[in-house]
Amino acid sequence: MTPLRTLFTHSEIISIIGSYLIVSPHSSLSIMTCGKMFNFLIIQSASFIILICACLYSSNAFGYPSLNDNNLTVEQYATGLNHPTTMAFLGADDVLILEKDNGTIVRIKDGELFPIFDVQVANDKELGMLGIDAVKRFSNSTMGVYDIFLRYTEYYDQKSGMASSDITTKLYGSINNQLYKYTFIDDLIRGPGHETITGKKILLNLPINEFSHRHVGGVVAVNPNNKDHIYTVVGDLDSPNRTKVQNVQSGAEADGSAGILGVTTDGGVIKNYSEGADNAHLIDKYYAYGIRNSFGLTFDPVTGRIWDTENGPNSNDELNLVDPGFNSGWQKIMGMAPVGFNASEELVAYDGKGKYSDPEFVWKHVVAPTALTFLTSDKLGSKYQNDLFVASSVNGKIYRFELNPSRNELLLFGALSDKVADSENETLSNVFGENFNAITDLKVGPDGYLYVVSISDGVIYRIVNKQD
Repeated sequence: MTPLRTLFTHSEIISIIGSYLIVSPHSSLSIMTCGKMFNFLIIQSASFIILICACLYSSNAFGYPSLNDNNLTVEQYATGLNHPTTMAFLGADDVLILEKDNGTIVRIKDGELFPIFDVQVANDKELGMLGIDAVKRFSNSTMGVYDIFLRYTEYYDQKSGMASSDITTKLYGSINNQLYKYTFIDDLIRGPGHETITGKKILLNLPINEFSHRHVGGVVAVNPNNKDHIYTVVGDLDSPNRTKVQNVQSGAEADGSAGILGVTTDGGVIKNYSEGADNAHLIDKYYAYGIRNSFGLTFDPVTGRIWDTENGPNSNDELNLVDPGFNSGWQKIMGMAPVGFNASEELVAYDGKGKYSDPEFVWKHVVAPTALTFLTSDKLGSKYQNDLFVASSVNGKIYRFELNPSRNELLLFGALSDKVADSENETLSNVFGENFNAITDLKVGPDGYLYVVSISDGVIYRIVNKQD
């Protein structure tokens, strides 16, 4: 532990930690602020920085979450979670939340927590229980049946032939990075704690870099307009093995990394963007490629188009509009393409099927954007309906963006009219909320409110209207 026994403001802490990471990544740091000592476990993954705060006198080093709208307020929906990552609603006041390191699914029903499922996961750095989505398939008076889609990194002990969480025995084990489908049967008579989760099926068998454990991605999203289509994001795995989907012309063929992949509920190819594709060819499951790392994927409720977040190495975090065949440009480009850049010559285009376009927004400073979602209700006020909300894992902020009438661009003015935030000050008018610490998920619940998962606080927050 390296002490810095000087009085700093909260805003200065971020700058100190950012500088400290340059010389001493993956470290611990003590900072005295406002007369209190805070300990920070700093985990740097070049693109995804999580600050897990352990305060000796307060549960939140940066203060309780706040909003820039006095008509709204933040409440704690669930507490006491162990590094929660992503969530999926089954119904009103009924949600499944993943715990990264435990490999656990926790069900939260009417305010009570029920651990209902666990697997042995490798949980180093960005590995663990990563992504979930759910689709109801059937219900009656006695039961509800759902498809549950999960991304996690299972540790498999080859010596014993069993899954294991012991990542120290690598001599005998391997890590499986896969997208799974399970059947979730809800017992409506006996209630939570009596669910059945069965029928494990592998939809995608994805690569893993067992030496790095970074840039794994993990988010899972079901297309709300076709619930038989499931999407997941995989980063470049921080791997030295470069492929064509990372825009290396002489690279190896696609291996399942560095892209958004889409499959059907049986693991097949989605035909509408890969007409006539052969299931044997992995490249046909790519919806987009050239992605360094991402923790956010969502669908515009008006147009059905995909938007994602992407993390830069130490600058140029991105917000992208993603159409079929989208090439995000990595590892040739991060952020806006330079003047004179010729995408058709410098990027892999797959015979013209791949198409590069600049990001719709770029942060020059590191915010490590994670989850994003469109607010599909008017419960927080009609002015927010169908706006895009984007979370940060570094500064604990939620940004709000309005879209143009065609919904193919963000409405940006003044210093942001070039689609680039050169400093944090330029985005102040877009800050919807802050002090949520490291956010890993944003979801709109069946009640129309916005739910925020903070991995560092172990809390699901809910943003509600004070009048309600």
